[in-house]
Amino acid sequence: MSHATRGIVAEAVLFVFILAIALLTNPSARNFAWGQAASAPSFEVASIRLNKSSMPIRQLGPDGDRFNATDTVLGLIEWAYGHEARRLNADQVSGGPQWIRSDWYDIHAKIDDSLVKNIFPHLTFRERFAQTMPMLRSLLAERFGLKVRHELKQLPVYALVVSKNGAKIKEQKCDAVGGFGGRARGQLAFTCEDMKSLAFMLALQRELGQRVVLDQTGLQGRYTFKLEWSPEDPAASSGEFAPSNLPSLFTALQEQLGLKLEPKKAPVDTLVIESIQRPSEN
Repeated sequence: MSHATRGIVAEAVLFVFILAIALLTNPSARNFAWGQAASAPSFEVASIRLNKSSMPIRQLGPDGDRFNATDTVLGLIEWAYGHEARRLNADQVSGGPQWIRSDWYDIHAKIDDSLVKNIFPHLTFRERFAQTMPMLRSLLAERFGLKVRHELKQLPVYALVVSKNGAKIKEQKCDAVGGFGGRARGQLAFTCEDMKSLAFMLALQRELGQRVVLDQTGLQGRYTFKLEWSPEDPAASSGEFAPSNLPSLFTALQEQLGLKLEPKKAPVDTLVIESIQRPSEN
């Protein structure tokens, strides 16, 4: 065998090896492997209806093999184009007509059974949520005709970091998939979750003014803990809320977890809406 032939064979073997790794680690690579055109993930079927309630209740996320959402179109866009299951903030989206901010829609969609049965059981809720966001982007493009472009801007953010005296939470070995929740506003409970999940949930709290929260703790493990604070203006919130004698969110993070939020400016990916249209309902 000549040197040239051996070189071709070696390259072919290397290609097959790389392709095999891709198939094992990236399901989307299978489209390429079988000569199929790669396509964005999408829901099997989806129903979209205008919500005419005077006080719609916001919801969004996977529930079993279903994806349910009630939100403005702007809200849907902010979630769909967020990073690692974190919603884009209001100052990260610009353009588009006024109705995307005022009209609410109900969306009920079916998630592929193989994903629900084979992948979802091994993922945290945040990871399952993130899996459905490319599907929501496809739906917005197909049914709302959404076209966007990205722009990088310097924006105010919060960096989640370890306090100078060190973190007060201890890493755990977790066999089961983690989760998080809270019985009332001003309470967050995490079971075998990572710091990205905490940053994700903190960004949703009213006290932070919709700023992006960046996980810069350097903590790579999973943790189980509870965070309790006195919510800002609890009287304006419906439902239960934590006692008012608790510290603020910023103080609670330091006292209870040994973490803190530092305000700073950082380059943030923003979205400009170039075109969008009202969907046909079904």
